[in-house]
Amino acid sequence: MMGKCLYCILWSVGLFVATFYCLLAQDEEAFDFTGKELLPIAQSHIMPMIMAMALYLWDVLYSLSMQKMNRDRSLFWILAMIIVFMITFVSSILVNCNVLGWVLFILSWLSLTILKYQTTENGQTFPYPISED
Repeated sequence: MMGKCLYCILWSVGLFVATFYCLLAQDEEAFDFTGKELLPIAQSHIMPMIMAMALYLWDVLYSLSMQKMNRDRSLFWILAMIIVFMITFVSSILVNCNVLGWVLFILSWLSLTILKYQTTENGQTFPYPISED
């Protein structure tokens, strides 16, 4: 359990730093979009977050294909956190307020981290079952 938590936290922090390193340098105006054009916003906010979610969903598809997850238990969390992610991420861009933007952005990132935690299995599993035909 502790190993799973540590893995998911490190995964989340690593992915955040890798995708949003330039966002961290804009602490005063990171979520103030007054007078900005769409392309810089798409490059600094929208594209990295959509790519992070796409990579996560690819990871979930891989886990499902390996049948490592309890699908009934995880389906609720996957759908709920994707909904929370979408609402909070879009809201972080639309509020046009730096403090509230950061709060909503962090909530969207936490939903992504919860998704990773819910879809990560405990213990050692082998990727391909060996069967005798």
